[in-house]
Amino acid sequence: MDNNKYIAGHSMKPSSDIDDDYYETQMEDAENNYDANDLIDSFDNDNFETIFKLNYNDILTFKPEDIQVVCSMMIAKIDSSLNYQFTPKLVFDNIEAVIEFFDFIRFIKFNNISFLQKLLGEMDISIDGIVKYKSFDHISNSKIINYVDNISDHYKYNRLIFDFITTHNREDLIKWLNSQFMKNKSEILLDIIQID
Repeated sequence: MDNNKYIAGHSMKPSSDIDDDYYETQMEDAENNYDANDLIDSFDNDNFETIFKLNYNDILTFKPEDIQVVCSMMIAKIDSSLNYQFTPKLVFDNIEAVIEFFDFIRFIKFNNISFLQKLLGEMDISIDGIVKYKSFDHISNSKIINYVDNISDHYKYNRLIFDFITTHNREDLIKWLNSQFMKNKSEILLDIIQID
């Protein structure tokens, strides 16, 4: 059997020739590759929030070029899953841009309950109404957009979130709102009841 092993797509020297630094680099590359693939593969799954929280801090320690690859792959997932393209094209030339992008991912995938509560507040829907609500489909697109526009200023701190809720095509935005509302309905209700 050949003594050469493949980790993260790199050929390793036979163990007798490996120095510690080389081995550590190969292991780190393999772990980073696993973390990145785990995150990207889970994007449309129910466990994405858990995977994201487990891998987020590790991904921020990647080499800049590896972070760029992860971000580019996430952009492709956002395009295919939400039919949303970033304009202008995103550049990840500093850690602040990367953090802003990952904050955006948090928002679109799981950290949007306060946004939905504000939206429901704008719509003046009672707790009973929220319980019965199945979707935003029965509300005209123009009304939904008006409600979103009314609360959009709360999200100007993150240009990506602000652009998403104010420029995303309306049909796809409402699909996203419906999916997030149904996914988070129980938590939204619980928060509203606790506030009251």
